[in-house]
Amino acid sequence: MMEFRDGNGKYELVDRGTVIGVSVYRDSGNRRLFTHTEIDSEYAGKGLASQLVKFALDDVRAKGKRVVAICPLVVSFIAKNPDYADLVDEIRGVD
Repeated sequence: MMEFRDGNGKYELVDRGTVIGVSVYRDSGNRRLFTHTEIDSEYAGKGLASQLVKFALDDVRAKGKRVVAICPLVVSFIAKNPDYADLVDEIRGVD
């Protein structure tokens, strides 16, 4: 059974207690900067990275934050799913 969780600057995808994917972020004010997303190679090609990013972006929306997408996977996901484009903010002014 897969589960998603948020904590310590990363969203995690967990399979039976083992972390198999992460999307790393840091907060700067009301913006969440996504810097890296990775899925364990044994789970690659199953669309899990997209599911993890979707979970993360839905969480950002629920928290009323904005997204600064530095991670290429997050950038690509948003480009393919324009209903998340309203969350995107520019990197300008990030500390």
